[in-house]
Amino acid sequence: MMSKILLASLLIIFSLTSSALGLHEAEQLALQRADELRQYENKHQALEAQAIAAGQLPDPSLNIAALNLPVNSFSLSQEAMTQIQLGIQQTFPKGHSLKYQYLNLHNQSLAAKFQQELQKTMILKTLREQWNLLYFWQKSLQILQKQRRTFKQLEKVTRSLFANNKVPQKDVLNAQLQLSQVDERLIDAQQSIETTQAELARWIGKEATRRLNAASLATKGQPESKDRLQEKLACHPILKAERADIAAARDKIQLSRQDYLPGFNAGLAYGFRQGRENITGRKRPDFLTGVLTLSVPLFPESRQDKKLLATHKELCALIEKHHASYKELYKQLTKNWIDYQKSEKKLMLYKNKLLPEAKQYASSTLIAYQNNQSDYINVAQSHIDLLNLQLSALKEEINQSQAQINLLYLQGQ
Repeated sequence: MMSKILLASLLIIFSLTSSALGLHEAEQLALQRADELRQYENKHQALEAQAIAAGQLPDPSLNIAALNLPVNSFSLSQEAMTQIQLGIQQTFPKGHSLKYQYLNLHNQSLAAKFQQELQKTMILKTLREQWNLLYFWQKSLQILQKQRRTFKQLEKVTRSLFANNKVPQKDVLNAQLQLSQVDERLIDAQQSIETTQAELARWIGKEATRRLNAASLATKGQPESKDRLQEKLACHPILKAERADIAAARDKIQLSRQDYLPGFNAGLAYGFRQGRENITGRKRPDFLTGVLTLSVPLFPESRQDKKLLATHKELCALIEKHHASYKELYKQLTKNWIDYQKSEKKLMLYKNKLLPEAKQYASSTLIAYQNNQSDYINVAQSHIDLLNLQLSALKEEINQSQAQINLLYLQGQ
């Protein structure tokens, strides 16, 4: 019977493990569900379509007209100048306006594409942060549960010693108080787990959240060297989007310069005439008319010059913004690199000194208490200190991983 129960338990555990959702799967699911990414993709496609349309010549105009029609008879053959005219006109924009209109919108579409990349990295960053938070609270719950068993054992020890009149009743009451305080922290940890799961459900859905298995941190291994990270910084989506905006602004300047050139409108019309000449009796010949219209910028001071100046100022503003963005990203890189190195040193201190020393001290105070060589307050405080150090070490792991998450974000990953 016991073997069947054990086998069933193993099958259940295997089933849960096999269906558990890892970080990579959660990231892919979050990206698939992200409305923000589809928003920027639609914007990119819309601007690209506009760019293609803006690079084409305007549609030609077809004209049909009745010219010089006599109002006394409305006859088409009465007067020699009466004609039915069929014509076509085509407008040719100034200079290379079509080229720069296309390039301007094309670069705007690239900026939207890079904004989509930025949104992707921000979603991954947020998801990894929430993953680490879930890992922290789950590990905290395990540490608290283990320490609760320790405090429960301490309570039994104090009750046993009190029953033998070796310690006062206040030690029993103190042990009960410490146990209740651990229970309170357990409730807080469980509530924090549920809150974090609710935050994760916003990205991956409720069903997937139930399958999450935050058994490890969101980051692994060491980050690349600072020099290498600085090289990759130039490829951050923020900077790529701003460079696309700068390119679009340069195209806008070139487009403004085309306004100093003349624009053309060419037309060709064929006039059909009826009737015959009065003298010769021959059939009246048809008329062919050609028209070429030029728009001449005679007074550029109030329009073309101001428009060109405005586009130059827009470009300067975008360049300054780009420089400021790079400085801000580099500052973040430096800060997170320092934070990572600092956390590395602190974690080594926790591992090699603080935690072993705290465990040894907690064990020695318990032995001394059982031998009536120490007060219970020292025993309780030593175990509380050990618990706090374990949670602090866990928090430092999260801090180090957070710094690495930020470094990945700065690489556009």
